[in-house]
Amino acid sequence: MNSAPTLTKLSIRLTPDGFSFLLLDPEGGATPLSGSLAEVLAASDDPSPLVETPHGGVVLVPREVFEPQRTEQYLRASNRLVAGMANLYNDTLSERAAALWQAPAEWVDLCRTHAPDAIHYHPLQLLLDFEASGTVFLLIEQGWAHLALYKEGISLYAAESLPFHTPDDLLYYLFRLLKQDGFTSYCLVLITPEAARWEPFFAPHFLRIEPVDDPHYIPRAVYRRYADHWR
Repeated sequence: MNSAPTLTKLSIRLTPDGFSFLLLDPEGGATPLSGSLAEVLAASDDPSPLVETPHGGVVLVPREVFEPQRTEQYLRASNRLVAGMANLYNDTLSERAAALWQAPAEWVDLCRTHAPDAIHYHPLQLLLDFEASGTVFLLIEQGWAHLALYKEGISLYAAESLPFHTPDDLLYYLFRLLKQDGFTSYCLVLITPEAARWEPFFAPHFLRIEPVDDPHYIPRAVYRRYADHWR
C-alpha cells in the first residue's frame, strides 16, 4: 500500500509591518521562512499559498445562498464597503458560511501579482463549525478579537470580529450579546499565545477556561481544514 503523500503548504501573513512566512507540514510543523515574497514563493513552489491579510470587520453569508459576484453588494448592504480597499471572500474554509471582508488594496494587489491562485481567508471562519453548546470561542490577535457564541441547547448563536483595547471591551460586548450578566455556566475556549496572561481576567466570569496558546494556531487550523482536499 502506498503511503499518503507528504504535503507542505506555504502560509503568508500580511501585516502593516510586512510579510511573514511559515512552511506548514502534515505533522503540525510550522517553519519560519525569510526573504522577499517573490523569493519565498519561488523556493516553496506552492501555486496556492494560504494568505491572511490585514482585515477589518467581516460579513458572514450562509454558504447555500452566497453568490461570489455579489460580494460588493453584500459589503455595501452591511456598511462594510470602503473606497480604495480590495474586496475579498472565502466560501470554502467554513461549511457554515462564506466570509467577506476588505483589505488594503496595495497588499492584495502585490500578493495577486506573485500568487494569483492564493487562498485568502478570514480567521473568524475557523470558529464557525464546532459541535458545541454553552461555549464561547475567543481568538485574539493584534488588537482584534474573533468570537463565536454557542448558546446552551443551540448551535452557533452569533459570531463577530471586532477591534478592542482592553479585556473589559470584550466582556461588555459578550454580556450585551447574550443579554445576561455572566457566563457562569459557559466554557471559554481562549485562543491566544498570551492565554496565561488573559486567563485570570476571564476566570471569574466562566465555568471553566480551556486555553490554547499555540502561536501558529490560525495557519495550522486552516491547513488542517484544507489538507484532505490537497491530497
